[in-house]
Amino acid sequence: MTNQRFILLHGFAGSPDSWQEVAEVLPSGSALLRLSILGHGKAEDPHGHQHTGSSPGRSLEPASGPFETEVDRLAAQVLAAGFQGSHLVGYSLGGRLALGLLARHPELVASASLIGAHTGLGSQEERRQRMLRDESWADLAETTGLASFLEKWEEQPLFSTQNQEQRSLQNHRRRHLDPMGLGRALRSLSLARMPDYRPRIPTLEMPIRWIAGERDAKFRRLAKEAAQAQRAGTYARVPASGHNVPLEQPRLLAALLAEDLTLEDSPHKDCGPEEHSLRNQKTDTQIVMEGSLR
Repeated sequence: MTNQRFILLHGFAGSPDSWQEVAEVLPSGSALLRLSILGHGKAEDPHGHQHTGSSPGRSLEPASGPFETEVDRLAAQVLAAGFQGSHLVGYSLGGRLALGLLARHPELVASASLIGAHTGLGSQEERRQRMLRDESWADLAETTGLASFLEKWEEQPLFSTQNQEQRSLQNHRRRHLDPMGLGRALRSLSLARMPDYRPRIPTLEMPIRWIAGERDAKFRRLAKEAAQAQRAGTYARVPASGHNVPLEQPRLLAALLAEDLTLEDSPHKDCGPEEHSLRNQKTDTQIVMEGSLR
């Protein structure tokens, strides 16, 4: 891959360490910027703001709310670290924030891979229902403590494909999380607070790979729809994985990230409905790739 600089955004109840297994098998010499999302770090004030950089210099539309405020904070961190022009990678909540970065700060990113990322809710009723749900989760985190909250959180069908070894590793990494911080994240970064970015997707010019695990039917559909909507979009289905691809299939994900999405002759760029596969030499497993399906 020509661009071996990666900006990595973890999911909810994750941390920069969530990328460790992926990082270990990325191409040698890769430069990584692993950022911590609001509510998951250590340098927060009582209002949930993290003081880690100034705002980007370009003129922007005002942030629509706390979600885009966090997007702009992450953009400032990218600038401060000198990681402009890198490959942006986001998983789940991190994927939604990455999409916000692509929409609000496209000049910062050369290409992107979004994993299990929702693209937005269209109706006020959907937003109302999602906000009620996330408020309930936030209340649970704040009133019952970390262990009880995580036990309930991990019972969701979305995570049922994880094996015991994966769950144990994840639980070990989550032991230092602050339940009050998770509550802030659930309220501030709820899907209900995120703008509906679907109308923006066709305007995004950078190559984006929309990734989902083959056992994650809902996010496979969303990824395929997004790839269809974007001229430079491609879709990848990762085998033997559910929602949390970085945890469940880190080697296959690293193989995807190591591909150069910016090559003009890439077989996955505007390639029509036919399927392609990238063979991982260590696992001999195929990752099914599709082009923009136009």
